[in-house]
Amino acid sequence: QASFVPSQSYLDDIHTRLGELYAQRDAYTNEIVRVHKMLDMLVANRQGVNGCIDLYKSLAAPIRRLPVDVLIHIFREALCFDVPPSRSFTDVFRRRVTTPLRLAEVCDLWREIILQNPLLW
Repeated sequence: QASFVPSQSYLDDIHTRLGELYAQRDAYTNEIVRVHKMLDMLVANRQGVNGCIDLYKSLAAPIRRLPVDVLIHIFREALCFDVPPSRSFTDVFRRRVTTPLRLAEVCDLWREIILQNPLLW
């Protein structure tokens, strides 16, 4: 009530309780900070594991077992793939130039194959 005037002992109890509540709040804040740091560490660790998974999946990909001559054949087909007769010479030429560049960006092996086979560029 608005007309209530607390006694000194009541005020002392309030201040004591406030001190306890501030300490409890600080403890929660510290725990939240600790948990956030742990969560950040766990997320970073999971990203590292995901990187390893991606690497191993890439190493085990079936395309890595294809002989080079088969890859060359696939690359040659990619140069002519989906170029409808209605396309202009410029479009066909642009595709002929950009396709080997894109293939060469995939990995070192593909870049080596592209560079060693002038028919692909």
